Amino acid sequence: MDLKDYHENIKFISSFLVVLSTQSSAEQFQIQKDIQPYRMLVLSAAGGISGASASVSGFDLDRIEIPYYQRKGKITGVEYTTASYPAPNEIVEICYVRPYRIDPLFCDSDIAPNSTGITHRFDGQEFAPGIEIKIIHRVDSTGELHYSAPNRMESVTIHYDSYR
Repeated sequence: MDLKDYHENIKFISSFLVVLSTQSSAEQFQIQKDIQPYRMLVLSAAGGISGASASVSGFDLDRIEIPYYQRKGKITGVEYTTASYPAPNEIVEICYVRPYRIDPLFCDSDIAPNSTGITHRFDGQEFAPGIEIKIIHRVDSTGELHYSAPNRMESVTIHYDSYR
C-alpha cells in the first residue's frame, strides 16, 4: 500500500464515521399543545371561518426539559384532535407556519371535523421555536347571522427528530 492509497482509506473511514455520528445524534421528541377554538361568526350570506393556533415557544421547550441543542429538527408527524361547529358543510384544514412567520406555508385539507388522527403532510419541514400549527374551520351560510361555538377543545402533538 502506497501513501496515496493510505490517504484514500483514511478519507473513506473518516467520512464513514461522520455519517455514523450524524445518524446517531438525532433523537425523537414531541410537544403537545391544547387549543381552545374560537367562537365563529357565521354570516347570513357568506358563511364563517374560525382558526386557532398552536405556536411553539422556547418556554414550551423549557417546560418539557428539551435540551437547548435539540430544539431544532425536522417534523416527522403531527397528531391532531379537531372540534366541530354545528353548521352545514364544514371544512377543516391543518396548516404549517414556518418560524416567526404569519402565513401558512401549506395546509392539509383532508381533515374531518370532530376527528382524531395524524398527518404526515408536514414531514421534513423545519421544527424550531416559533413554528405554528393552525387548525382552520370553514362553514357554509345558514341563512342567518349568528355565532357558532365549537363542541370541544382541540390539540396537536408535533413529533420531530432533532439535529445538532
